[in-house]
Amino acid sequence: MRLTRTRTRGDRRGRIRAFSCTLLPILALCAGGAVGATHPLLRLARSLGTPEPARSPASGTDAAPAAPARAEHSPLRLALDLGAAPRAAPTLTGVHAAVEDGRARIDLDWSSPPGARGERHGRELLISFGAPLGETSFADLPRRLSGWLEDVRYGYDTLLVVAAAGVRPRLRVTGSRVSILLEREKSTAAPPAPPAATAPPQGGGESAQLRLDRLRALLLARQGDVEGARGRLAELAHSHPRDAALLENLAEMETRLGRWRPALGLYRRAIPLEERPASPIQAQAQLLHDHGIQFRTAFDYADVQNADRQAITRLDGRLPLDTGPDLGLTFKRRDLEVPAFARVSGTTAPFSGERARAELRAGFPLALTTGATLSLALADSGPGLGLRIQHTGNAGTSGAQLVWRRPYWTLPEGVVEDAWISEAGLFHSGDLGEHLGYDAAVSLNRYGIDGRDDVARSWSAQAGLTWVFSAAAPYLAVDYRLDTEHVSGRRRGVDSTGQAFDLLPLTSREEHALELQWSQPLTTYLRADATGGYVYDRLNSGGPYVDVSLSYEPLPDLEIGVHAGRSITSDRGGGNAVTRVGAFVVLRR
Repeated sequence: MRLTRTRTRGDRRGRIRAFSCTLLPILALCAGGAVGATHPLLRLARSLGTPEPARSPASGTDAAPAAPARAEHSPLRLALDLGAAPRAAPTLTGVHAAVEDGRARIDLDWSSPPGARGERHGRELLISFGAPLGETSFADLPRRLSGWLEDVRYGYDTLLVVAAAGVRPRLRVTGSRVSILLEREKSTAAPPAPPAATAPPQGGGESAQLRLDRLRALLLARQGDVEGARGRLAELAHSHPRDAALLENLAEMETRLGRWRPALGLYRRAIPLEERPASPIQAQAQLLHDHGIQFRTAFDYADVQNADRQAITRLDGRLPLDTGPDLGLTFKRRDLEVPAFARVSGTTAPFSGERARAELRAGFPLALTTGATLSLALADSGPGLGLRIQHTGNAGTSGAQLVWRRPYWTLPEGVVEDAWISEAGLFHSGDLGEHLGYDAAVSLNRYGIDGRDDVARSWSAQAGLTWVFSAAAPYLAVDYRLDTEHVSGRRRGVDSTGQAFDLLPLTSREEHALELQWSQPLTTYLRADATGGYVYDRLNSGGPYVDVSLSYEPLPDLEIGVHAGRSITSDRGGGNAVTRVGAFVVLRR
Protein backbone atom coordinates (compact mmCIF):
# COMPACT_ATOMS: atom_id res chain seq x y z
CA MET A 1 0.00 0.00 0.00
CA ARG A 2 1.47 3.31 -1.02
CA LEU A 3 1.21 6.56 0.82
CA THR A 4 -2.05 8.25 0.03
CA ARG A 5 -3.22 11.84 0.05
CA THR A 6 -4.32 13.37 3.31
CA ARG A 7 -6.73 15.78 1.56
CA THR A 8 -8.82 13.30 -0.36
CA ARG A 9 -12.64 13.58 -0.37
CA GLY A 10 -13.22 10.07 0.94
CA ASP A 11 -11.51 6.97 -0.41
CA ARG A 12 -11.51 8.28 -3.96
CA ARG A 13 -9.19 6.27 -6.11
CA GLY A 14 -7.41 2.93 -5.72
CA ARG A 15 -4.61 1.46 -7.78
CA ILE A 16 -7.08 0.46 -10.50
CA ARG A 17 -8.35 3.91 -11.39
CA ALA A 18 -11.99 3.27 -10.84
CA PHE A 19 -14.03 4.27 -7.88
CA SER A 20 -15.29 2.15 -5.11
CA CYS A 21 -18.89 1.05 -5.66
CA THR A 22 -20.22 -0.80 -2.69
CA LEU A 23 -23.13 -2.42 -0.79
CA LEU A 24 -24.11 -4.51 2.18
CA PRO A 25 -25.30 -4.83 5.73
CA ILE A 26 -23.62 -4.42 9.06
CA LEU A 27 -25.04 -4.23 12.52
CA ALA A 28 -21.99 -4.26 14.81
CA LEU A 29 -21.77 -1.21 17.09
CA CYS A 30 -19.84 -1.10 20.35
CA ALA A 31 -20.73 1.29 23.14
CA GLY A 32 -18.57 0.73 26.20
CA GLY A 33 -16.37 3.70 27.00
CA ALA A 34 -16.44 5.10 23.47
CA VAL A 35 -16.64 8.72 22.47
CA GLY A 36 -20.17 9.73 21.65
CA ALA A 37 -21.60 6.38 22.69
CA THR A 38 -24.83 7.86 23.98
CA HIS A 39 -25.11 11.00 21.80
CA PRO A 40 -27.95 12.89 23.57
CA LEU A 41 -26.82 16.13 21.93
CA LEU A 42 -28.03 14.89 18.56
CA ARG A 43 -31.53 14.53 19.99
CA LEU A 44 -31.28 17.93 21.66
CA ALA A 45 -30.40 19.57 18.33
CA ARG A 46 -33.97 19.03 17.15
CA SER A 47 -35.14 21.88 19.36
CA LEU A 48 -32.16 24.17 18.90
CA GLY A 49 -31.85 24.64 15.19
CA THR A 50 -33.83 27.89 14.96
CA PRO A 51 -31.92 31.10 14.24
CA GLU A 52 -31.13 33.45 17.08
CA PRO A 53 -33.61 36.35 17.27
CA ALA A 54 -32.44 39.85 16.48
CA ARG A 55 -31.01 41.86 19.34
CA SER A 56 -33.13 44.54 20.96
CA PRO A 57 -32.34 48.24 20.45
CA ALA A 58 -31.21 48.34 24.08
CA SER A 59 -27.97 46.65 23.05
CA GLY A 60 -27.22 49.33 20.49
CA THR A 61 -28.56 47.38 17.50
CA ASP A 62 -31.37 48.28 15.14
CA ALA A 63 -31.43 44.75 13.67
CA ALA A 64 -34.23 43.67 11.41
CA PRO A 65 -36.55 40.97 12.82
CA ALA A 66 -35.24 37.44 12.41
CA ALA A 67 -36.62 35.61 9.40
CA PRO A 68 -38.70 32.50 10.01
CA ALA A 69 -36.74 29.26 10.17
CA ARG A 70 -36.57 27.37 6.89
CA ALA A 71 -38.53 24.17 6.85
CA GLU A 72 -36.75 22.28 4.12
CA HIS A 73 -34.17 20.82 6.56
CA SER A 74 -34.80 19.58 10.04
CA PRO A 75 -32.44 21.01 12.73
CA LEU A 76 -30.98 17.56 13.30
CA ARG A 77 -30.32 17.23 9.61
CA LEU A 78 -28.49 20.54 9.66
CA ALA A 79 -26.35 19.25 12.50
CA LEU A 80 -25.32 16.10 10.69
CA ASP A 81 -25.87 16.48 6.98
CA LEU A 82 -23.07 14.25 5.77
CA GLY A 83 -23.61 14.29 2.11
CA ALA A 84 -25.17 17.63 1.40
CA ALA A 85 -22.65 20.32 0.58
CA PRO A 86 -23.09 23.52 2.61
CA ARG A 87 -25.28 26.29 1.25
CA ALA A 88 -23.65 29.30 -0.39
CA ALA A 89 -22.19 31.54 2.31
CA PRO A 90 -22.75 35.32 2.17
CA THR A 91 -19.80 37.29 0.78
CA LEU A 92 -18.88 40.91 1.44
CA THR A 93 -19.19 42.79 -1.88
CA GLY A 94 -18.48 46.38 -0.88
CA VAL A 95 -17.71 48.87 1.90
CA HIS A 96 -18.84 52.52 1.68
CA ALA A 97 -18.26 55.40 4.10
CA ALA A 98 -19.80 58.87 4.07
CA VAL A 99 -20.78 61.85 6.26
CA GLU A 100 -24.29 63.17 5.68
CA ASP A 101 -27.11 64.83 7.61
CA GLY A 102 -24.92 65.50 10.62
CA ARG A 103 -23.81 61.92 11.10
CA ALA A 104 -21.35 59.43 9.61
CA ARG A 105 -22.19 55.98 8.34
CA ILE A 106 -20.39 52.88 7.13
CA ASP A 107 -22.32 50.55 4.82
CA LEU A 108 -21.26 46.93 4.33
CA ASP A 109 -23.01 45.32 1.36
CA TRP A 110 -23.27 41.52 1.29
CA SER A 111 -24.43 39.07 -1.37
CA SER A 112 -27.11 37.84 1.05
CA PRO A 113 -28.06 38.59 4.68
CA PRO A 114 -24.98 37.75 6.80
CA GLY A 115 -26.75 37.33 10.14
CA ALA A 116 -24.97 40.27 11.77
CA ARG A 117 -25.20 40.70 15.55
CA GLY A 118 -23.95 43.73 17.46
CA GLU A 119 -22.94 44.41 21.04
CA ARG A 120 -22.25 47.99 22.16
CA HIS A 121 -20.16 48.99 25.16
CA GLY A 122 -19.81 52.76 25.37
CA ARG A 123 -17.93 53.92 22.27
CA GLU A 124 -17.19 50.34 21.18
CA LEU A 125 -19.43 48.34 18.85
CA LEU A 126 -18.50 44.68 18.37
CA ILE A 127 -20.18 43.08 15.33
CA SER A 128 -20.18 39.33 14.63
CA PHE A 129 -21.14 38.09 11.18
CA GLY A 130 -22.31 34.66 10.07
CA ALA A 131 -19.71 34.61 7.30
CA PRO A 132 -16.04 35.62 6.91
CA LEU A 133 -15.12 39.19 5.99
CA GLY A 134 -12.80 37.94 3.26
CA GLU A 135 -9.86 40.03 2.07
CA THR A 136 -11.58 43.41 2.55
CA SER A 137 -9.46 46.04 4.34
CA PHE A 138 -10.98 48.53 6.80
CA ALA A 139 -7.70 50.20 7.70
CA ASP A 140 -8.45 53.52 5.93
CA LEU A 141 -11.86 54.11 7.58
CA PRO A 142 -10.51 56.13 10.57
CA ARG A 143 -8.80 58.50 8.12
CA ARG A 144 -11.87 58.85 5.90
CA LEU A 145 -14.12 59.46 8.92
CA SER A 146 -11.74 61.59 10.95
CA GLY A 147 -13.46 63.07 13.99
CA TRP A 148 -16.10 60.36 13.91
CA LEU A 149 -14.11 57.13 14.10
CA GLU A 150 -11.11 56.47 16.33
CA ASP A 151 -10.15 52.89 15.44
CA VAL A 152 -11.26 49.74 13.61
CA ARG A 153 -10.11 46.19 14.38
CA TYR A 154 -11.22 43.19 12.38
CA GLY A 155 -10.58 39.49 11.91
CA TYR A 156 -12.20 36.57 10.14
CA ASP A 157 -15.92 37.17 10.96
CA THR A 158 -15.71 39.95 13.59
CA LEU A 159 -15.48 43.75 13.35
CA LEU A 160 -14.74 46.07 16.30
CA VAL A 161 -15.55 49.76 15.77
CA VAL A 162 -14.28 52.36 18.29
CA ALA A 163 -16.04 55.69 17.85
CA ALA A 164 -14.37 59.04 18.52
CA ALA A 165 -14.97 60.81 21.85
CA GLY A 166 -18.52 62.11 22.07
CA VAL A 167 -19.73 59.82 19.25
CA ARG A 168 -22.18 56.95 19.74
CA PRO A 169 -22.05 53.94 17.36
CA ARG A 170 -25.20 52.11 16.36
CA LEU A 171 -25.88 49.07 14.16
CA ARG A 172 -28.64 48.81 11.61
CA VAL A 173 -29.34 45.73 9.45
CA THR A 174 -31.54 46.07 6.37
CA GLY A 175 -31.64 42.93 4.24
CA SER A 176 -28.14 42.28 2.92
CA ARG A 177 -26.84 45.72 3.97
CA VAL A 178 -25.22 46.19 7.39
CA SER A 179 -24.88 49.85 8.39
CA ILE A 180 -22.86 51.37 11.23
CA LEU A 181 -24.26 54.76 12.21
CA LEU A 182 -22.02 57.25 14.07
CA GLU A 183 -23.94 60.03 15.83
CA ARG A 184 -22.87 62.85 18.14
CA GLU A 185 -24.06 62.36 21.70
CA LYS A 186 -26.45 65.03 23.01
CA SER A 187 -25.03 67.25 25.73
CA THR A 188 -26.69 67.13 29.14
CA ALA A 189 -26.91 69.69 31.93
CA ALA A 190 -25.82 67.22 34.56
CA PRO A 191 -22.33 67.90 35.86
CA PRO A 192 -19.71 65.22 35.28
CA ALA A 193 -19.37 62.64 38.00
CA PRO A 194 -16.39 63.11 40.31
CA PRO A 195 -13.50 60.77 39.61
CA ALA A 196 -13.42 57.63 41.70
CA ALA A 197 -10.61 55.13 41.73
CA THR A 198 -13.01 52.27 42.12
CA ALA A 199 -15.36 53.33 39.30
CA PRO A 200 -15.25 50.86 36.41
CA PRO A 201 -14.17 52.42 33.11
CA GLN A 202 -16.78 53.00 30.43
CA GLY A 203 -17.22 50.05 28.11
CA GLY A 204 -16.90 47.33 30.66
CA GLY A 205 -13.15 47.59 31.24
CA GLU A 206 -11.95 44.00 31.35
CA SER A 207 -14.74 42.83 29.00
CA ALA A 208 -13.68 45.34 26.34
CA GLN A 209 -10.04 44.28 26.71
CA LEU A 210 -11.07 40.65 26.42
CA ARG A 211 -12.85 41.37 23.15
CA LEU A 212 -9.78 43.11 21.79
CA ASP A 213 -7.49 40.24 22.85
CA ARG A 214 -9.85 37.73 21.27
CA LEU A 215 -9.95 39.72 18.05
CA ARG A 216 -6.16 39.91 17.93
CA ALA A 217 -5.98 36.13 18.29
CA LEU A 218 -8.48 35.64 15.46
CA LEU A 219 -6.41 38.00 13.33
CA LEU A 220 -3.40 35.74 13.87
CA ALA A 221 -5.40 32.78 12.59
CA ARG A 222 -6.55 34.76 9.57
CA GLN A 223 -2.92 35.61 8.80
CA GLY A 224 -2.00 31.90 8.91
CA ASP A 225 -0.62 31.60 12.44
CA VAL A 226 -3.14 29.07 13.75
CA GLU A 227 -0.73 27.77 16.40
CA GLY A 228 -0.15 31.28 17.72
CA ALA A 229 -3.89 31.97 17.73
CA ARG A 230 -4.52 28.76 19.63
CA GLY A 231 -1.94 29.70 22.27
CA ARG A 232 -3.46 33.14 22.85
CA LEU A 233 -7.01 31.83 22.94
CA ALA A 234 -5.97 29.08 25.39
CA GLU A 235 -4.55 31.73 27.75
CA LEU A 236 -7.73 33.80 27.49
CA ALA A 237 -9.94 30.75 28.05
CA HIS A 238 -7.93 29.85 31.17
CA SER A 239 -8.63 33.34 32.57
CA HIS A 240 -12.26 33.43 31.37
CA PRO A 241 -13.49 29.80 31.58
CA ARG A 242 -17.18 30.76 31.23
CA ASP A 243 -16.93 32.75 28.00
CA ALA A 244 -18.79 30.58 25.47
CA ALA A 245 -17.62 32.49 22.38
CA LEU A 246 -14.01 32.18 23.51
CA LEU A 247 -14.38 28.43 24.05
CA GLU A 248 -15.89 28.01 20.57
CA ASN A 249 -13.07 30.02 18.96
CA LEU A 250 -10.50 27.86 20.74
CA ALA A 251 -12.33 24.71 19.66
CA GLU A 252 -12.14 25.87 16.05
CA MET A 253 -8.36 26.33 16.31
CA GLU A 254 -7.98 22.89 17.90
CA THR A 255 -9.97 21.37 15.04
CA ARG A 256 -7.82 23.10 12.43
CA LEU A 257 -4.73 21.66 14.12
CA GLY A 258 -6.15 18.13 14.06
CA ARG A 259 -6.89 18.00 17.81
CA TRP A 260 -10.51 16.89 17.64
CA ARG A 261 -10.69 15.49 21.19
CA PRO A 262 -9.82 18.81 22.93
CA ALA A 263 -12.17 20.57 20.49
CA LEU A 264 -14.97 18.18 21.46
CA GLY A 265 -14.42 18.93 25.14
CA LEU A 266 -14.48 22.69 24.51
CA TYR A 267 -17.78 22.50 22.65
CA ARG A 268 -19.22 20.45 25.53
CA ARG A 269 -18.15 23.20 27.94
CA ALA A 270 -19.65 25.92 25.74
CA ILE A 271 -23.09 24.32 25.31
CA PRO A 272 -24.45 25.00 28.83
CA LEU A 273 -23.05 28.56 28.72
CA GLU A 274 -24.99 29.51 25.57
CA GLU A 275 -28.54 30.75 25.77
CA ARG A 276 -29.21 29.19 22.36
CA PRO A 277 -26.45 26.58 21.88
CA ALA A 278 -27.36 25.46 18.36
CA SER A 279 -23.92 26.43 16.98
CA PRO A 280 -21.72 24.44 19.43
CA ILE A 281 -24.14 21.51 19.30
CA GLN A 282 -23.89 21.36 15.53
CA ALA A 283 -20.10 21.70 15.64
CA GLN A 284 -19.87 18.92 18.22
CA ALA A 285 -22.14 16.69 16.16
CA GLN A 286 -19.94 17.26 13.10
CA LEU A 287 -16.83 16.26 15.05
CA LEU A 288 -18.54 13.07 16.20
CA HIS A 289 -19.57 12.36 12.63
CA ASP A 290 -16.01 12.79 11.37
CA HIS A 291 -14.18 11.05 14.24
CA GLY A 292 -16.70 9.12 16.33
CA ILE A 293 -17.86 5.52 16.22
CA GLN A 294 -18.48 4.28 12.70
CA PHE A 295 -18.86 0.95 10.92
CA ARG A 296 -19.00 0.67 7.16
CA THR A 297 -19.61 -2.44 5.11
CA ALA A 298 -19.37 -2.53 1.34
CA PHE A 299 -19.57 -4.82 -1.66
CA ASP A 300 -17.76 -4.01 -4.88
CA TYR A 301 -17.79 -5.96 -8.14
CA ALA A 302 -15.01 -5.22 -10.66
CA ASP A 303 -14.70 -6.62 -14.18
CA VAL A 304 -11.42 -6.01 -16.02
CA GLN A 305 -11.78 -6.35 -19.76
CA ASN A 306 -10.10 -9.56 -21.06
CA ALA A 307 -8.69 -10.22 -17.59
CA ASP A 308 -9.83 -10.94 -14.05
CA ARG A 309 -13.12 -10.46 -12.22
CA GLN A 310 -13.26 -9.68 -8.52
CA ALA A 311 -16.03 -9.54 -5.92
CA ILE A 312 -14.73 -7.46 -3.02
CA THR A 313 -16.28 -7.34 0.44
CA ARG A 314 -14.89 -4.79 2.87
CA LEU A 315 -15.62 -3.88 6.50
CA ASP A 316 -14.18 -0.78 8.16
CA GLY A 317 -14.64 0.11 11.81
CA ARG A 318 -13.64 3.12 13.87
CA LEU A 319 -13.84 3.14 17.67
CA PRO A 320 -12.29 6.10 19.54
CA LEU A 321 -12.09 5.54 23.28
CA ASP A 322 -12.60 8.19 25.95
CA THR A 323 -9.40 7.23 27.72
CA GLY A 324 -7.13 5.47 25.29
CA PRO A 325 -6.18 5.27 21.63
CA ASP A 326 -8.36 5.62 18.58
CA LEU A 327 -8.95 2.06 17.39
CA GLY A 328 -9.55 1.04 13.79
CA LEU A 329 -10.26 -2.19 11.92
CA THR A 330 -10.29 -3.09 8.22
CA PHE A 331 -11.26 -6.49 6.85
CA LYS A 332 -11.16 -7.34 3.13
CA ARG A 333 -12.21 -10.44 1.28
CA ARG A 334 -11.76 -10.92 -2.45
CA ASP A 335 -13.27 -13.65 -4.58
CA LEU A 336 -11.26 -13.81 -7.79
CA GLU A 337 -11.45 -15.45 -11.17
CA VAL A 338 -8.12 -14.95 -12.93
CA PRO A 339 -7.27 -16.37 -16.38
CA ALA A 340 -4.17 -18.50 -16.81
CA PHE A 341 -0.97 -16.75 -15.69
CA ALA A 342 2.58 -17.77 -14.77
CA ARG A 343 2.66 -18.76 -11.11
CA VAL A 344 5.77 -18.28 -8.98
CA SER A 345 6.26 -22.05 -8.98
CA GLY A 346 6.68 -21.98 -12.78
CA THR A 347 3.32 -23.51 -13.67
CA THR A 348 0.77 -21.71 -15.80
CA ALA A 349 -2.79 -22.05 -14.60
CA PRO A 350 -5.94 -20.01 -13.92
CA PHE A 351 -7.15 -19.24 -10.41
CA SER A 352 -10.61 -19.26 -8.90
CA GLY A 353 -10.89 -18.73 -5.17
CA GLU A 354 -10.81 -16.24 -2.35
CA ARG A 355 -8.28 -14.40 -0.24
CA ALA A 356 -8.74 -12.39 2.97
CA ARG A 357 -6.72 -9.91 5.00
CA ALA A 358 -7.26 -7.79 8.11
CA GLU A 359 -5.62 -4.75 9.65
CA LEU A 360 -5.81 -3.39 13.19
CA ARG A 361 -4.85 0.21 13.99
CA ALA A 362 -4.28 2.24 17.14
CA GLY A 363 -3.71 6.01 17.06
CA PHE A 364 -2.45 8.09 19.97
CA PRO A 365 -0.94 11.56 20.53
CA LEU A 366 2.80 12.11 20.92
CA ALA A 367 2.79 15.87 21.49
CA LEU A 368 0.43 18.82 21.24
CA THR A 369 -0.13 18.61 17.47
CA THR A 370 1.75 15.41 16.69
CA GLY A 371 0.27 11.92 16.64
CA ALA A 372 1.22 8.37 15.72
CA THR A 373 -0.66 5.38 14.35
CA LEU A 374 0.50 1.78 14.75
CA SER A 375 -0.94 -0.92 12.51
CA LEU A 376 -0.83 -4.71 12.39
CA ALA A 377 -1.75 -6.50 9.15
CA LEU A 378 -2.69 -10.18 9.00
CA ALA A 379 -2.84 -12.23 5.79
CA ASP A 380 -1.59 -15.48 4.24
CA SER A 381 1.67 -13.66 3.43
CA GLY A 382 2.27 -13.34 7.18
CA PRO A 383 2.01 -10.44 9.64
CA GLY A 384 2.89 -6.92 8.60
CA LEU A 385 3.58 -3.80 10.65
CA GLY A 386 3.16 -0.10 10.02
CA LEU A 387 4.03 3.17 11.78
CA ARG A 388 2.75 6.58 10.72
CA ILE A 389 3.72 9.84 12.45
CA GLN A 390 2.23 13.17 11.45
CA HIS A 391 2.33 16.76 12.64
CA THR A 392 -0.24 19.46 11.88
CA GLY A 393 0.80 23.11 12.11
CA ASN A 394 0.63 26.43 10.33
CA ALA A 395 2.34 25.04 7.24
CA GLY A 396 -0.09 22.12 6.91
CA THR A 397 0.25 18.43 7.75
CA SER A 398 3.59 16.65 7.41
CA GLY A 399 4.71 13.19 8.38
CA ALA A 400 6.53 9.95 7.71
CA GLN A 401 5.42 6.37 7.24
CA LEU A 402 7.23 3.06 7.66
CA VAL A 403 5.70 -0.21 6.47
CA TRP A 404 7.07 -3.72 6.86
CA ARG A 405 5.59 -6.62 4.85
CA ARG A 406 2.08 -5.26 4.41
CA PRO A 407 -0.07 -7.37 2.00
CA TYR A 408 0.18 -6.05 -1.56
CA TRP A 409 -3.09 -6.50 -3.43
CA THR A 410 -2.84 -4.00 -6.26
CA LEU A 411 -2.23 -6.74 -8.84
CA PRO A 412 -4.29 -9.96 -9.01
CA GLU A 413 -1.02 -11.91 -9.01
CA GLY A 414 -0.21 -10.28 -5.67
CA VAL A 415 -3.56 -11.34 -4.22
CA VAL A 416 -3.24 -14.94 -5.40
CA GLU A 417 0.45 -15.43 -4.62
CA ASP A 418 0.54 -13.63 -1.24
CA ALA A 419 2.67 -10.63 -2.20
CA TRP A 420 3.78 -7.97 0.27
CA ILE A 421 5.38 -4.53 0.26
CA SER A 422 7.76 -2.71 2.59
CA GLU A 423 8.19 1.04 2.23
CA ALA A 424 9.55 4.20 3.80
CA GLY A 425 8.06 7.51 2.82
CA LEU A 426 7.34 11.15 3.58
CA PHE A 427 4.18 13.17 2.92
CA HIS A 428 2.91 16.73 3.24
CA SER A 429 -0.30 18.61 2.48
CA GLY A 430 -1.43 22.19 2.94
CA ASP A 431 -3.27 25.18 1.52
CA LEU A 432 -2.01 27.90 -0.79
CA GLY A 433 -5.06 30.08 -0.26
CA GLU A 434 -8.76 29.92 0.38
CA HIS A 435 -9.46 27.89 -2.77
CA LEU A 436 -6.21 26.04 -3.54
CA GLY A 437 -4.85 22.99 -1.73
CA TYR A 438 -1.85 20.81 -2.48
CA ASP A 439 -0.28 17.54 -1.35
CA ALA A 440 2.86 15.52 -2.09
CA ALA A 441 4.40 12.19 -1.07
CA VAL A 442 7.49 10.14 -1.90
CA SER A 443 8.50 6.62 -0.91
CA LEU A 444 11.02 3.85 -1.46
CA ASN A 445 9.47 0.40 -1.89
CA ARG A 446 10.57 -3.22 -1.74
CA TYR A 447 8.39 -6.18 -2.75
CA GLY A 448 8.19 -9.88 -1.94
CA ILE A 449 5.94 -12.73 -3.09
CA ASP A 450 5.22 -16.33 -2.07
CA GLY A 451 7.94 -16.41 0.59
CA ARG A 452 10.56 -14.85 -1.71
CA ASP A 453 12.06 -11.56 -0.51
CA ASP A 454 13.23 -8.65 -2.62
CA VAL A 455 11.64 -9.64 -5.95
CA ALA A 456 11.44 -5.97 -7.04
CA ARG A 457 12.26 -2.46 -5.89
CA SER A 458 10.90 0.94 -6.84
CA TRP A 459 10.54 4.57 -5.89
CA SER A 460 7.25 6.36 -6.17
CA ALA A 461 5.93 9.89 -5.89
CA GLN A 462 2.51 11.51 -5.81
CA ALA A 463 1.58 15.19 -6.03
CA GLY A 464 -1.64 17.05 -6.52
CA LEU A 465 -3.33 20.44 -6.73
CA THR A 466 -7.03 20.96 -5.99
CA TRP A 467 -8.87 24.18 -6.84
CA VAL A 468 -12.30 24.52 -5.24
CA PHE A 469 -14.54 26.75 -7.34
CA SER A 470 -17.48 26.41 -4.99
CA ALA A 471 -17.56 24.87 -1.53
CA ALA A 472 -21.31 25.47 -1.34
CA ALA A 473 -23.96 23.48 -3.13
CA PRO A 474 -23.23 22.50 -5.76
CA TYR A 475 -19.67 21.62 -4.74
CA LEU A 476 -17.36 22.04 -7.73
CA ALA A 477 -13.60 21.49 -7.89
CA VAL A 478 -10.90 20.59 -10.38
CA ASP A 479 -7.98 18.36 -9.41
CA TYR A 480 -4.62 17.66 -11.07
CA ARG A 481 -2.74 14.59 -9.94
CA LEU A 482 0.66 13.09 -10.65
CA ASP A 483 1.20 9.45 -9.67
CA THR A 484 4.45 7.83 -10.72
CA GLU A 485 6.40 4.69 -9.84
CA HIS A 486 9.67 3.55 -11.36
CA VAL A 487 10.51 -0.13 -10.91
CA SER A 488 13.99 -1.69 -10.85
CA GLY A 489 15.67 -4.89 -9.69
CA ARG A 490 12.97 -7.30 -10.87
CA ARG A 491 13.62 -10.96 -10.16
CA ARG A 492 12.56 -13.38 -12.86
CA GLY A 493 11.47 -16.99 -12.96
CA VAL A 494 11.08 -19.63 -15.70
CA ASP A 495 7.73 -21.22 -16.52
CA SER A 496 7.02 -24.79 -17.63
CA THR A 497 7.69 -23.90 -21.28
CA GLY A 498 11.10 -22.41 -20.54
CA GLN A 499 9.97 -18.79 -20.90
CA ALA A 500 11.24 -16.22 -18.44
CA PHE A 501 8.71 -14.07 -16.55
CA ASP A 502 8.67 -11.52 -13.76
CA LEU A 503 7.80 -13.08 -10.42
CA LEU A 504 5.72 -9.96 -9.68
CA PRO A 505 4.73 -8.18 -12.93
CA LEU A 506 5.16 -4.58 -11.73
CA THR A 507 5.20 -1.89 -14.41
CA SER A 508 6.75 1.57 -14.27
CA ARG A 509 4.25 4.33 -14.85
CA GLU A 510 3.91 8.11 -14.92
CA GLU A 511 0.27 9.10 -14.70
CA HIS A 512 -1.05 12.64 -15.11
CA ALA A 513 -4.75 12.95 -14.32
CA LEU A 514 -7.07 15.93 -14.59
CA GLU A 515 -10.49 15.48 -13.03
CA LEU A 516 -13.63 17.44 -12.23
CA GLN A 517 -15.51 16.82 -8.96
CA TRP A 518 -19.17 17.70 -8.44
CA SER A 519 -21.60 17.15 -5.55
CA GLN A 520 -25.21 18.29 -5.20
CA PRO A 521 -28.05 17.55 -2.75
CA LEU A 522 -31.09 16.39 -4.70
CA THR A 523 -33.46 16.34 -1.74
CA THR A 524 -33.14 16.71 2.03
CA TYR A 525 -31.75 13.18 2.39
CA LEU A 526 -30.46 12.32 -1.11
CA ARG A 527 -27.13 13.45 -2.56
CA ALA A 528 -25.54 12.91 -5.97
CA ASP A 529 -21.79 12.91 -6.62
CA ALA A 530 -19.89 12.66 -9.88
CA THR A 531 -16.21 12.60 -10.71
CA GLY A 532 -14.73 12.37 -14.18
CA GLY A 533 -11.53 13.12 -15.99
CA TYR A 534 -8.73 11.86 -18.17
CA VAL A 535 -5.55 10.09 -17.14
CA TYR A 536 -2.46 10.20 -19.37
CA ASP A 537 0.31 7.69 -18.67
CA ARG A 538 3.51 8.77 -20.39
CA LEU A 539 4.92 5.22 -20.16
CA ASN A 540 1.75 3.22 -20.90
CA SER A 541 -1.82 3.79 -22.02
CA GLY A 542 -4.29 6.44 -20.91
CA GLY A 543 -7.95 7.17 -21.18
CA PRO A 544 -11.04 8.73 -19.61
CA TYR A 545 -12.66 7.67 -16.36
CA VAL A 546 -15.93 8.51 -14.65
CA ASP A 547 -17.73 7.64 -11.43
CA VAL A 548 -21.25 8.53 -10.29
CA SER A 549 -22.91 7.82 -6.96
CA LEU A 550 -26.10 8.33 -4.98
CA SER A 551 -26.15 8.50 -1.18
CA TYR A 552 -29.31 8.29 0.91
CA GLU A 553 -29.29 9.27 4.58
CA PRO A 554 -32.75 8.80 6.12
CA LEU A 555 -31.32 8.99 9.67
CA PRO A 556 -28.30 10.79 11.15
CA ASP A 557 -26.72 7.45 12.07
CA LEU A 558 -27.49 5.61 8.82
CA GLU A 559 -26.23 6.16 5.29
CA ILE A 560 -26.84 3.96 2.25
CA GLY A 561 -25.22 4.46 -1.13
CA VAL A 562 -24.74 3.00 -4.59
CA HIS A 563 -22.30 3.96 -7.28
CA ALA A 564 -20.72 2.82 -10.51
CA GLY A 565 -17.67 3.74 -12.54
CA ARG A 566 -15.58 2.95 -15.59
CA SER A 567 -11.85 3.51 -16.00
CA ILE A 568 -8.68 1.83 -17.24
CA THR A 569 -6.09 -0.48 -15.67
CA SER A 570 -3.24 2.02 -15.75
CA ASP A 571 -1.41 0.26 -12.92
CA ARG A 572 -0.94 -2.88 -14.96
CA GLY A 573 0.81 -1.23 -17.88
CA GLY A 574 -2.15 -1.66 -20.22
CA GLY A 575 -5.34 0.10 -21.16
CA ASN A 576 -7.99 -2.52 -20.39
CA ALA A 577 -11.31 -1.07 -19.34
CA VAL A 578 -12.50 -1.63 -15.77
CA THR A 579 -16.18 -1.54 -14.83
CA ARG A 580 -17.25 -1.36 -11.19
CA VAL A 581 -20.65 -1.35 -9.53
CA GLY A 582 -21.69 -1.72 -5.93
CA ALA A 583 -23.11 -0.14 -2.79
CA PHE A 584 -22.40 0.44 0.89
CA VAL A 585 -24.03 0.84 4.29
CA VAL A 586 -22.62 3.10 7.06
CA LEU A 587 -23.73 2.99 10.69
CA ARG A 588 -22.64 5.68 13.13
CA ARG A 589 -23.20 6.24 16.80
